[in-house]
Amino acid sequence: MNLRTLTRWFPLILCLGLISCTTSTYQKDSQGWVLMRYYTNEEKGLSGIEPVDLGEDVELVQEVFPGSIEELREAALESTELQELPESIGTYQGATLTWDLYSFEAQIEELGPFPVSLDVAMAEGDSASYFVGLVSLPENNEENADKYQSVFYHTIYALSPLE
Repeated sequence: MNLRTLTRWFPLILCLGLISCTTSTYQKDSQGWVLMRYYTNEEKGLSGIEPVDLGEDVELVQEVFPGSIEELREAALESTELQELPESIGTYQGATLTWDLYSFEAQIEELGPFPVSLDVAMAEGDSASYFVGLVSLPENNEENADKYQSVFYHTIYALSPLE
């Protein structure tokens, strides 16, 4: 490719590069694409990415908690029938936070008398704690496990407190 050709195509290459920097996608043949968009929520004091449309019967929650991570863990249990959180399945280093990870089924009062699958990440920052939860029906979680895990890990990697 010569310089003239390169300069002719440069605007298109730049445009495509910017698009790839502002969106992240995941494709699974039977499930299609999940488009993720960047956001900033000044009211909550965080920025990150979120799915444009994850589908039915699944919810992704991103919250800021004005307390310690221990207080966040206690608050997370209040709406379930659980007496304590199950043991953490590990940690994950995001761009700015280190996350404690949990994966379990529980009944959540606000959602009804049936169990839901929960993938939960909790992290403690300098002035607050952070919560990301992916809530789905157990049968949906099994069918869409790869897609949900991709969305979940992309989300916790990108979530950052605003400075």
